[in-house]
Amino acid sequence: MNQVSPEESICRMKWSTFVLTGIMALVFGILFFIFPALTAEVVVTLLGIIIIVLAIFAIVLALMSRVGDTYSALLFIGGIAGFFAGIAAIMSPVLFGALLSIILGVVLLVTGAVNIAMGFSEKERRSRFTMFLLGAVSIVFAALLVLYPVYGSVILFGYMVGVYFVIYGILLIGAGVIVRKVAPEICPVE
Repeated sequence: MNQVSPEESICRMKWSTFVLTGIMALVFGILFFIFPALTAEVVVTLLGIIIIVLAIFAIVLALMSRVGDTYSALLFIGGIAGFFAGIAAIMSPVLFGALLSIILGVVLLVTGAVNIAMGFSEKERRSRFTMFLLGAVSIVFAALLVLYPVYGSVILFGYMVGVYFVIYGILLIGAGVIVRKVAPEICPVE
């Protein structure tokens, strides 16, 4: 088996591919910031498609398992529930995104309460105030997500995807510049 050294792999890379992909990611990230509601709908719809595909796999796996296995019935029921959840996400992405925001809000509320309880109970720890602060921030975000679930879904699925693509684009452009800078020093001239 041929092992490729790190130097050889850098020589094979095209720096322009990194830069062009990074620019495309930046453009998409900016578009996501300009159209966050549309982005949120598309992301939730794609999530619905993924849920349907996974549900179908779960149903097939349940049907292929031995009769009498306890997990096969649960897997089948979970697959059916997942299928309908995926259909709901596709048919009403705004409502489904809002529901996901509420679920995340409840999780953040519980997490925040646990962090505050830890902050009060751990009297010897120096990180006590940090735990309390983490809990307070979690509860504030939980309240916002639960009270304004549609806005929460736009922020979660619209702006966060935009932030990801902007950061990803910047890092890819940086990687392309580094490859362009390093390649002449390492690669033999052909």
